[in-house]
Amino acid sequence: MFSSTLPVSLLDSTPIPALRCQRLASPTKSHLDDVLVRAQAGDPDAFSQLYLLHNKRVFGICIRMVRDFPLAEDLTQETFLHLHRKLTSFRGESLFTTWLHRMTFNIVLMRLLKRVLPVVSLDQMMTDIPEDYSWARFWHL
Repeated sequence: MFSSTLPVSLLDSTPIPALRCQRLASPTKSHLDDVLVRAQAGDPDAFSQLYLLHNKRVFGICIRMVRDFPLAEDLTQETFLHLHRKLTSFRGESLFTTWLHRMTFNIVLMRLLKRVLPVVSLDQMMTDIPEDYSWARFWHL
């Protein structure tokens, strides 16, 4: 037999109207579509609205990927510069937020791939080995 230590109120699955989360002053889909169309047409105020609506989301993706605050800020700026150049290529086949998320992910990924690993010469590594080092000792021969 199943015994629960949870209060009955937590086991009840009916929603409590007073506890529902409501977003206040969230822009409607038609407003977002209008802002997007105006930004694609070159309206700088509409692009500013896009930035205000999405900059926290883009920064959140960047900071989770690089875990470096200044670099995440740079990548956020780079993403919005790229967005400004490529906004007209958005065709609406997916949600704008999905498209922007993928663009952000790709920009961060490209930056991470460009990070140059330190190059160490094998000759340099061999000169750092002491003369009395015996390979026979290393391999237990």
